[in-house]
Amino acid sequence: MRTRIVLLSLLSLPILAGCGPKTQSLAVVTGKVTLNGRPLKGATVVFTPDRAKGGRGPQSFDVTGDDGSFTLRTMDAPGAVVGWHLITVSPSADDSELIAQLERFRDPERSGLIREVKAGIANAVELPLEIAP
Repeated sequence: MRTRIVLLSLLSLPILAGCGPKTQSLAVVTGKVTLNGRPLKGATVVFTPDRAKGGRGPQSFDVTGDDGSFTLRTMDAPGAVVGWHLITVSPSADDSELIAQLERFRDPERSGLIREVKAGIANAVELPLEIAP
């Protein structure tokens, strides 16, 4: 009887090992942010999984280069979680005037920026922001 219990315990270990948290699939996401048609450099772009559309997982982010380009990363890995995302864009912290002008784009619920990250393809995202001069 004791041997059966030990044997059943050992046989159930592989099943229990598969019950841990699933790793999220990441997909490469590149893009460019422009403001009134010009590259926005030094801005932080954040993709937050959209829970209303079934999105789950960590945020991904990057800071735009001189040409407004970015390549998202999630923690230490390149890419973003597959699924729908709310997007925010925050200008460089040293430009208080631009921060005020882009207030709406710093809030994921008000930015109006939403994109789907798809698995197995090159996700290229253009984010053309427009504000009154």
